[in-house]
Amino acid sequence: MSFTDALRVIADLECQWDVNAVRYDGVAVWPIIRNALTASLENPHNPTFRQSRNGQYNLWSYLPDSAQLKSLEAYGGVDFLFWTRWNEYRRQIHGRYYGLSDSYLEMVKDSHRVLKIELDSGLIKTTSPRFYPMEIIRYQQSRIPCPVGRDDIQNFQALRQRVLSLCSIDMDEGVILEILHNTEQYHLFFLDVLQRIGPRIVSLICYYTCPIAMGLIRACRDLGIPTVELQHGIVPQSPYYERWTRIPEGGYEYLPDYFYVWGDLFRDAIAAFRPAGCRHHLPVVGSHEDLRKALQEPGTPREGLDPGFLSELKRPGKKILVTLEYPADGIPSHLVDAMRTSPRDWLWLLRCHPRFRDQKQPFIDLLSRNGIDHYEIERATDQPLFALLKSVHAHLTSFSSVCIEALRVGVPSLLYSPVGYEYFKEYVQKGFLGYEPDSAENLLRWINTPKDPAVIRQQGERFFAMEPGLGRRVFETLLKESIPRQPQIRLRGYRAANLNRLGQDHVRHGNLPAAIEIFSSAIRCEPQDPEAYNNLGGLCWHMGHYDQARRFIETAMQIDPSNERTVQNWRRLRKAQPAGTRTSMALEAGIGCPKS
Repeated sequence: MSFTDALRVIADLECQWDVNAVRYDGVAVWPIIRNALTASLENPHNPTFRQSRNGQYNLWSYLPDSAQLKSLEAYGGVDFLFWTRWNEYRRQIHGRYYGLSDSYLEMVKDSHRVLKIELDSGLIKTTSPRFYPMEIIRYQQSRIPCPVGRDDIQNFQALRQRVLSLCSIDMDEGVILEILHNTEQYHLFFLDVLQRIGPRIVSLICYYTCPIAMGLIRACRDLGIPTVELQHGIVPQSPYYERWTRIPEGGYEYLPDYFYVWGDLFRDAIAAFRPAGCRHHLPVVGSHEDLRKALQEPGTPREGLDPGFLSELKRPGKKILVTLEYPADGIPSHLVDAMRTSPRDWLWLLRCHPRFRDQKQPFIDLLSRNGIDHYEIERATDQPLFALLKSVHAHLTSFSSVCIEALRVGVPSLLYSPVGYEYFKEYVQKGFLGYEPDSAENLLRWINTPKDPAVIRQQGERFFAMEPGLGRRVFETLLKESIPRQPQIRLRGYRAANLNRLGQDHVRHGNLPAAIEIFSSAIRCEPQDPEAYNNLGGLCWHMGHYDQARRFIETAMQIDPSNERTVQNWRRLRKAQPAGTRTSMALEAGIGCPKS
């Protein structure tokens, strides 16, 4: 389905149907469903609704390291907390990885207390060490298979039928349940973390791509902490940011409170479809600091361009930067033909997408098969983007938002795929961008046609606010004037219930020491939860620790003497004799997640 058709489906859904009636545990979950649906509509290879769940989904439990939680209290009261991920670190400066958030952090680090955090993973080492220090948050991860329910999400089936009437996507409730449950696990995880740190503002990038970010946003909302999504690229009409026409009066639980954007055009596009008087998920305009520094503070060490490579770029002949996308998409044949027939003194700079910076070989093999050798891919991928742009004559791409950033540098851009044309049609029609989807001859003619850099820069000015200090003032304003939220923590027994279920799973697999530790963790999370005491009591009795078993069951009775399972265990306990009756306290199945 085309990008335009995907937008139409989303717009029709919000126009024709009450999407906020789709709820789980009383919370409107349309943002999670909408983002998953958008990803499937835009990309036919997206597996979200194309993989069978075989009757179950996977619930992952994430528990913070208890010792680290205590140490996080040393950061208590930081002004700005930046949450990042390993793949946001896309370039190196003096051998250390510099992240997408770092230019934002630099605006406030000298005048405020700041902290960066990232969840521990095996992939962190691929973008380490980091330019700015950060706290790596450790956690324990466990998988709990859960049966796929039906009608667990209120009004989901009605929405599913509505979607089917508009497109071919058949939304699987089990898929959304998996996303929802895992988002909630991160929600609970970050509640534990954030209560120790107590930040005043939390910033993040790409909220829509994973349950981690949306769980973080939900936790911040519950704790009354404003969240800010930081712009990292440009896709006009992106449904992840624009066209939210049904925002409820209190806002959504899973959307950021603010969208920091690079110019008035982006702000106006986000605000255009908002309900009248909407005070939530607001756009605020700040500077594109990486671009501003490249243009207004040239020659700084931060640029990090290899001097030897810079000398090569000053040699005679045209330099053309090509920002590549997915390795599986390759390079279209008409661009390959243009490269093969171009003058030998031209240098083609092929820059891999940051997510695929280590997947250069498919491109190299393709060019080799076509006898093309007047190109550079290794250093073009590793060097700072804006330093490259200032050294080239033209920029080509399938659909990268670099085409807009290049305008501000004074470099003309051409889109060579229909996908890019769909994204940036308005700007192609206005003459800001070139477009050539199939002709090598026309592509080369476009590159050779003289263009006035001053005119191109003027076209780019409308997209970016470049006033020095603007970004810092935006953060200062958010710190002082952000709309306060009242803490509204819900589902206090949710984590304990999940831990109880996880402990039961360990019992079934015979890992009793792990089960004891997990049931004990449930008690620490929810001291007034009788189920954890019942589980520990039954397990201790089974293991022959009778005195401990009695104490646990007695505590469960003190907490809730009307609890049916507690009463049953209490009766068994009173009748049982230590010898020969240890299994009479066998654990009962059926611990589940309560619904509020």
